[in-house]
Amino acid sequence: MSRGESVVLVRAEDKPDPWRATLERAGFRVFFRPVLAYESFPPDPWPGPGMFDAVAVTSPRAVAAVAGRVPEGYRRLPWYAVGPGTAAELEHIGLSATAGDGPATGAALGERLVADGRTRVLFLAGNPRRPDLERTLRSAGATVETLEVYRSSVVVEDWAPIREDWAIFFSPRGVEALATPGALDPARTRVGAIGPTTAGSLRERGFRVSAEADTPTPEALLAGLLASSVRNRPPSPFEAQDAVLPTSPSSRFRP
Repeated sequence: MSRGESVVLVRAEDKPDPWRATLERAGFRVFFRPVLAYESFPPDPWPGPGMFDAVAVTSPRAVAAVAGRVPEGYRRLPWYAVGPGTAAELEHIGLSATAGDGPATGAALGERLVADGRTRVLFLAGNPRRPDLERTLRSAGATVETLEVYRSSVVVEDWAPIREDWAIFFSPRGVEALATPGALDPARTRVGAIGPTTAGSLRERGFRVSAEADTPTPEALLAGLLASSVRNRPPSPFEAQDAVLPTSPSSRFRP
């Protein structure tokens, strides 16, 4: 169990919300800070599917933008997802997906596509986005056509500083909007990330990432938070006594 720590999730709340449910069951107090708005615009028309040998997706938002609108020719192509969370969203709309190897990053996904011999890739992307996937594919000699299917914009509803014990970021755009000295005091609030790309954005801004989910799921986030709490818990009175008052010479060398 947590120690009743408070967590603000830098995203909009769903109804019902699995992130809230998972964290509250573990004893955390959960709040939300929505900072982004999204606009979807699926391809109309789609380019001919014969131009490509794979489709790549790096965000569940891109999956949501094309749900129910994927032409039959594209349903027969292999689909690749940046990580298990995005792969699960593709499978939810009836598309079998291969997840990238290693960290859930655009670069790792690009390397997986190249390793599988995919040299003509359609990338369903957001705006803005990181260039990692496109850069990795092109540097390997593959061609990639990028279709922007959604756009995100910063819409901060409340600029009041974060006062909770934890602030968990779900995207580099959320980091850009809220991970600033005026909105977040790292001396008061520890920060966490839903994956390596978001964690990298936090570190680029000088923040220490205290918890990072192995996969973008509520369960993985909870595991990261609990692991950080264990690492940073104060010693028990017995541990503290042993540390400063060894009772025998050998006790000084106990692990």
